[in-house]
Amino acid sequence: MTTVPGAKIFASAFLSLVLLAPGAPTEVAAQQPNVDPAAAGSLSEVVDVRVVNVEAVVTDRRGRPVSGLPRSAFELWVDGVQVPLRYFTEVRAGQAVEAEAADVADAPAVVAAAGEPVRRNVLVFIDELLSSAPERDRVLQRLIDQLPELGPADHMALVRFDGQLEVLTGWTRDVELLEGLLRGAKGRKTFGLRRFDAESTLVQQQLLGPDPRQAEMRLTLEERALVERLIVEVERAVRASSASLRSLGTPPGRRLMLLLSGGWPFSPAEYMIGETSRVFGDSDLLRGDLLLGPLRDTANLLGYTIYPVDVPGLQSTISADRFGSFGNRDGFRAGRDPLSYSRETTLHQSLFYLAEQTGGEALINSRRDGVLRAVMEDTSSYYWLGFVPERAGDDQRHEIEVRLADPDLKVRNRRDFYDFSRRQEFTLLVESALQFKTPPTATPLSVRPGRAERDGLTTMVLPLAVGIPADIVTLLPGPDGLAAQLELRVAVLDERGGTVDTPVVPISFSLSERPAEGTMLNYDTALKLRRKRQQLVVAVLDVPSGVMASSSLEIDP
Repeated sequence: MTTVPGAKIFASAFLSLVLLAPGAPTEVAAQQPNVDPAAAGSLSEVVDVRVVNVEAVVTDRRGRPVSGLPRSAFELWVDGVQVPLRYFTEVRAGQAVEAEAADVADAPAVVAAAGEPVRRNVLVFIDELLSSAPERDRVLQRLIDQLPELGPADHMALVRFDGQLEVLTGWTRDVELLEGLLRGAKGRKTFGLRRFDAESTLVQQQLLGPDPRQAEMRLTLEERALVERLIVEVERAVRASSASLRSLGTPPGRRLMLLLSGGWPFSPAEYMIGETSRVFGDSDLLRGDLLLGPLRDTANLLGYTIYPVDVPGLQSTISADRFGSFGNRDGFRAGRDPLSYSRETTLHQSLFYLAEQTGGEALINSRRDGVLRAVMEDTSSYYWLGFVPERAGDDQRHEIEVRLADPDLKVRNRRDFYDFSRRQEFTLLVESALQFKTPPTATPLSVRPGRAERDGLTTMVLPLAVGIPADIVTLLPGPDGLAAQLELRVAVLDERGGTVDTPVVPISFSLSERPAEGTMLNYDTALKLRRKRQQLVVAVLDVPSGVMASSSLEIDP
């Protein structure tokens, strides 16, 4: 049998992956894979964006929409360099004005002719992980009441996330179906109160007086543990919302995301502690664009405008059933949270950030009641610009600026796009599949876990035998015969939502002759994981062709 070089993959107790000594996959006869190809999700394609769409909302000094501007009124700048507009049209009152012809084949499909309605695609993401049920149900009821606001060409998709991502429906115009699904989403269990319990504990600790360690301008161990818990939950919600965009793809027309956020703090540390000065000593804690960046980057690349909804609404007071009765102490009045204003501010910062970065609007406080109506009004009149970026696949962010000839006018548009490398795109495809607990492609791997062995107090080593279909492997002439170039990716998600950067392991080998059709190449590797239930997605990419085979499995030690 022919041996193919392998590798062992190890993770520390904190699940950061490193590479160790090689293993030894071999060529064997065809085997039955342990996944059903028909069960594969819709995350089967890597994003390939040639045209970047920029939707520009132009208003006068009073905030009123301005229509009738010609193409010459706009300039598009990328990283400080003016780029030519390859596509231009105006959308007015939901209908397309006659557009200047695009000179690229895959410019956005607006409408077939002037005067026809422009399709709007509204992806509704329901955050059940960080919401409380009464607040979530209030917004869902408003959404149900406003479904008639959808236009004749508009489509909607519904996604919910409570720790696991579920697509309730893909793109549809069936209002009765949407109403039924939204009514069914009301009353479902949510998990936001778990975070409120942590807040209650922290508030009570603060009422009892400062910890001596607080004089060091750093978080106490208890405070840091609470903050890290909240960061993990926000990261999970951000990953899930980003995966939902990739799953539902790039339908023709305007793409919108209605993000029903249960509360994603821009700075989880400031949200939990309320004292900015003490947070400076723990600058390693995730915040801001590092925390929300994956959703921003995916939305801007795929052409989605985000309209974040403040599901909790105005939270300037707290009730006894939320935090309990603390009584009066040092000027603190029962039923009143002294940190509520700063907490609400950092929640709103996240919503404003996502809206501003993608060209949308944040629906804060009472605006949540106009959840769908506000989005339909804001997307009825705008200008659609398109340009072809010089994509280098450099994993860098590129700034977008729209300049107007009239200095008295204002414009709102997405701020940038991220030029994902091909390698990173495949990694994101695998990581997104974790949210659905399904493999990202229909071509299966045969993955057979071995017996896990203890490795320390909290970790284990898990052998994996990976069967790679030889039919997906491109064999090219090389100095030692027929050479293959593959990449192995293993994405991991533990039962508490913890994940890690996915390693990319090169696999290069040579064969003396082409394997028979249906042959499997066995590849032995190992993972070092925390000793708890884990969800794994294992994928092997044939680099020359871009074909990927994958499988998912659950490990319960």
